[in-house]
Amino acid sequence: MKLLVSDFDGTLYQNHMIDQDTLLQIKHWQNAGNYFIIATGRDFPSLVEKIKHYQISPDFIIGNNGATINQIALTKINQAMYRLLVDRIVSNEEIFQEIKISHLSKNKIYSKRSTFTELKLKGLQNFFLEEKVIQLSVKAYSVKKASQFIEAHASDFPEVSFLGNIETIDIVGSSVNKLFTIQQLIKQLEISEKNVFTIGDGLNDWQMVNRYQSASFPWVDSLLIKAVDHQVHNVGEFIKQISYDK
Repeated sequence: MKLLVSDFDGTLYQNHMIDQDTLLQIKHWQNAGNYFIIATGRDFPSLVEKIKHYQISPDFIIGNNGATINQIALTKINQAMYRLLVDRIVSNEEIFQEIKISHLSKNKIYSKRSTFTELKLKGLQNFFLEEKVIQLSVKAYSVKKASQFIEAHASDFPEVSFLGNIETIDIVGSSVNKLFTIQQLIKQLEISEKNVFTIGDGLNDWQMVNRYQSASFPWVDSLLIKAVDHQVHNVGEFIKQISYDK
């Protein structure tokens, strides 16, 4: 039995779609008794909404960069830290377009997206103090501005991780990453590490593709290229390769 973990945006979901051959290969993969898992920076509800138009049923969804599995939150941001983070983000509003807050309420994961005008009017610094905040995602006006914010402010908040994802910064607990959650899952499923395969296109995928047999694409960051075993053009192509591995 094998287990394949795929990033979503830019990896499984390319050019605003999942191609038909990849969908077919995923179906063959699962029908052969293997696990197919999506690991994404998105939260569970937004991922489910995105894939509902496709005939695809991942066995598990690792969301929020590893902070959640399906509707289960593995960690949260400390409430006091959350308020400090939002205050810092608001004080740099010229850098950002909007903020999205993923949180747990009554054992379900929800998300709320707000512009910075709404943030000020509704006082979201206080709104979620009674909730379990899982992840903050802030969208900057440019990749450069996002990188500059991380460089300038990340060291002030060692309790969380700032994960750059193009022009978006995902902020999660410092112990959170996709690799850690994959390791917990394969232990639970009793899957040997030699039978774990990963594929991704972003630097937040580096840990998981560096640890296991993996693939990425010719156009990704050189750090990722050096970490992977295969270069492919889509997830379906990678499935074809590993399906014949013995």
